[in-house]
Amino acid sequence: EKLRFIQTYGAGVDKLAAASLPGHIVVARAEGKYDARIAEWVIAWVFMHAKQMPAFIAQQKERKWIKIFQPQMVAGSRMLIVGYGSIGHHVAAKGISLGMIVAGI
Repeated sequence: EKLRFIQTYGAGVDKLAAASLPGHIVVARAEGKYDARIAEWVIAWVFMHAKQMPAFIAQQKERKWIKIFQPQMVAGSRMLIVGYGSIGHHVAAKGISLGMIVAGI
């Protein structure tokens, strides 16, 4: 009964909400704290995919240079963001700044 406040380090509090906490306990989340970091991580993967980096790295490790690469330009490509919340907005802004055609749902 002394517990009145829970602060999470992440944005998701679904598990706490489902835990049937007493009504007097306030649950706070770290909304927005990681948006820019996650958006940069997403953009890094966009480049990894567009430039076929996993295949390139695998060939480099094997010291084989088979020409299978047809890197794509990120500018002009399409990005669909599923879940257009705070993180999605950050991803969209970075995608737009790279010249991508961005849509969010």
